Amino acid sequence: MWTSTAVFRKASEAGGFCELTRLYFSNVTERYLRYFLDREAAIAIPNVEQRSRCSNEIEKHMEDVSRHAFETSKIAQSFAAGWFAKNTPESYPDEREIKYFLNRTFGKLKSELLREEEK
Repeated sequence: MWTSTAVFRKASEAGGFCELTRLYFSNVTERYLRYFLDREAAIAIPNVEQRSRCSNEIEKHMEDVSRHAFETSKIAQSFAAGWFAKNTPESYPDEREIKYFLNRTFGKLKSELLREEEK
């Protein structure tokens, strides 16, 4: 079982932690977007055949969704660099510090997505 301490041991240097952070938040964002696209399609399209065609069309655009998620996760990567340097100079952060990091990072991503929505 992966614990937060095990993750920090695997990414014990700032570069590894930042890359891990970016990949994690990129995957979370992509899965979140995919889930809601599929959910909305299921609600809006009553016919199974049409829903299947719509799902195929969504798959054609998943590369764009993946790229967007990866670019958005750059925010998490940048925040992770400073956070890691500040919070891990001598030891691994505890659970409270890790929860703070995750909450702040999700907040930053949410702010970015809301900012993009206003464009």
